[in-house]
Amino acid sequence: NHYDLVIKSIAGPKANSIKRSDRELMRSCPCPVWLVNDADQSNNDCVLAALDMPVDGGVSIEMNEHILEAARSIALAEFRRLHIVHAWHLAEEGHMRARGGAATELELDRMILHEAAKRMRWLRDTVKTSRSDSQRIANDYLAPELHVIKGSPRMVVPDLAEELGAGLIVMGSAARTGVSGIWLGNTSEKVLSRSDS
Repeated sequence: NHYDLVIKSIAGPKANSIKRSDRELMRSCPCPVWLVNDADQSNNDCVLAALDMPVDGGVSIEMNEHILEAARSIALAEFRRLHIVHAWHLAEEGHMRARGGAATELELDRMILHEAAKRMRWLRDTVKTSRSDSQRIANDYLAPELHVIKGSPRMVVPDLAEELGAGLIVMGSAARTGVSGIWLGNTSEKVLSRSDS
């Protein structure tokens, strides 16, 4: 029906008490879904936005823009601090370390440092790039803290949210339905199942 947002309450002391219908909603809803935990969150004073570095452009870039816009708006409206996280891993690192072949430990460590620096530059540029004056002003006012952390998003995001005391996690999800949705789920669901935010 062309709604911009669906807000749904989830009951229980832990977010992992979400029902199957909530997971289905996250997978198939064509607009953003905000699942709200009924637990008291009065002490949670920051918003955490999770961004993913686009590989194919298009949808990923647009999703990051929506995530940033929502996170900035909520942080401003509720006078909360804003943190932005990007979790990443070096492709084939485990395989390269196990083989101990062409790439030495030192070379791998250099590759990791290089990749981390590249991703931090990308995150800074992404956060600085604003489509409007109001977004630029919001950025300057909020002065978001950036986190580039090596690891799986499904582990990094909830761990950082707990460490920061985040009351809200804003992240995107590529809707996945059918057999692939049943078997694979998605990162947002995995983060939700480990998070109280």
